[in-house]
Amino acid sequence: MDAYKIEDSQQQVGFEITSPMTPLRTIEDARVGFANAIIREYEVTLGDNPSVSKGPPLSLGWSYNEMSPIPVDKYEEMRGTRRETYQMAVPADARFDILVSEW
Repeated sequence: MDAYKIEDSQQQVGFEITSPMTPLRTIEDARVGFANAIIREYEVTLGDNPSVSKGPPLSLGWSYNEMSPIPVDKYEEMRGTRRETYQMAVPADARFDILVSEW
């Protein structure tokens, strides 16, 4: 059994599981890495979101096309700038057009 202790500069914020067989590890010892990104393009379908005030809501369907794996660094280079929240809203007429073109 491993032992973990999560700490910050102010206080212990996590948990600790100790075992006499393993040394105590801190958050500074933890490392995570990613090699490849696999992008999935999902179908768009009619949704059921009650907060849409005008036009049809959109949802992701179950079907998808999976792209070939690409290195995470390459993905980060080519993905472009992140959009602001207000830029992600899809107008009602555009949602209708998306559904017509998908179905």
